[in-house]
Amino acid sequence: MALWTYGLGVLIVDDTGKPNWKLIDLFSVVDRRLPNTWEFEVIKDRAPVLAIWGYPTLVRDPNHHDDLIERKSSALEVFLREAQPSPQ
Repeated sequence: MALWTYGLGVLIVDDTGKPNWKLIDLFSVVDRRLPNTWEFEVIKDRAPVLAIWGYPTLVRDPNHHDDLIERKSSALEVFLREAQPSPQ
């Protein structure tokens, strides 16, 4: 999830089969739990992003987001490995 100056977004695998950001307004939340492996960071000097929650690489590596958008295979592999919720 990311808080942008214009709203809250979620990173999901959509009809393209790839991760894409979508505004939360498109969804209904049915399970309020967050994976216990998720991290949070307030983002400074990267407007329009204000804060980010998610798997460790998404939060810790400022280049990961752009690499995902550019469809770099290494970033997609990290997404598939880290973004999968672990059984609780």
